[in-house]
Amino acid sequence: MMIRAMVMAAMLVVIGGCATVNLDYNPAVRFDSDRSFALVAPEQPGWRTLDGQRIEAALDQGLRAKGLQPAAADAADILVHYRVEPQLRNESSGFSYGFGWGRGPAGVAVMTSPEGYVVKEGKLVVEMVRSQDQDAVWRAASRRYLNEDMTPQRRETLIRSLVADMLKQWPPQ
Repeated sequence: MMIRAMVMAAMLVVIGGCATVNLDYNPAVRFDSDRSFALVAPEQPGWRTLDGQRIEAALDQGLRAKGLQPAAADAADILVHYRVEPQLRNESSGFSYGFGWGRGPAGVAVMTSPEGYVVKEGKLVVEMVRSQDQDAVWRAASRRYLNEDMTPQRRETLIRSLVADMLKQWPPQ
């Protein structure tokens, strides 16, 4: 019996470690009365970006599959805000070497470090806001990132996958 419990705990840790989204919500809010939604794009200079178009299409499809209907922002139960937050990650590549000498507990060493550079990525964040009081009630943030090296097909696939993973957890149980 003890081994079974340990195996189950290990499986939960592995499955939890594979999560592609972080989720937060207000547990006091009831989501069963929501019937309509409106997508609210981030502030942009008058046009929808390519990723914005992909995100909106995936959200629209996913929310319709959940039984919600699109509506004008002033008539919707839920306003769905989305954005891609910039993330910077340090990476290094190249060869590193070192040498040293010493005697007893003392010594001297010299080492080179590989060249470092910054990678710019984007984290998808989706928030649902009650239209009547403008309070956020649900938030999901991706743990996989969009990056500049992706092909359009790969970006489309990743965005659809992330939105599907986010909406699997909406409404919260």
